[in-house]
Amino acid sequence: MDTLVTPSSDSIAPIASSRPGLRFARAFGIGLGLFLLGWGPASWLRWNGALGLGLVQGIFIAGYALLLLLPWERLGRGRVWWIAYAIFGVCSLSFVFYQVFDVLYQLALAQDVGYKSPPPAFQGVLIFLALMQLPTVLFAHKPELLD
Repeated sequence: MDTLVTPSSDSIAPIASSRPGLRFARAFGIGLGLFLLGWGPASWLRWNGALGLGLVQGIFIAGYALLLLLPWERLGRGRVWWIAYAIFGVCSLSFVFYQVFDVLYQLALAQDVGYKSPPPAFQGVLIFLALMQLPTVLFAHKPELLD
């Protein structure tokens, strides 16, 4: 005899209670996207025209900011969402790699002129916020994965 098994209210509680946390984390992602829209194009001035890296950096950061600002909850549940999410993941990891590269570049510049570079707190916050968006977007799309 087959019986219908319904989830208890205890198994649903973690998903319902995590929604405000996901919205809070997503708000940080939108804030990061807005910040990067302004910082990306302006930051190419720091490279002093070295091989066009500043222009590439500005375009990449602006593109990543637009990915952060995408309305992920409205993209649907099909193949398009997964393709966009894969692109978002690759760009997030590329952004982290770029931030590490930027810290090493600043350290090399500081050593060339005899200064000691400060700890990379700013880049650490950017890396944390960028990596936080990957699971946030995924769990907002598939809340059943939170169990």
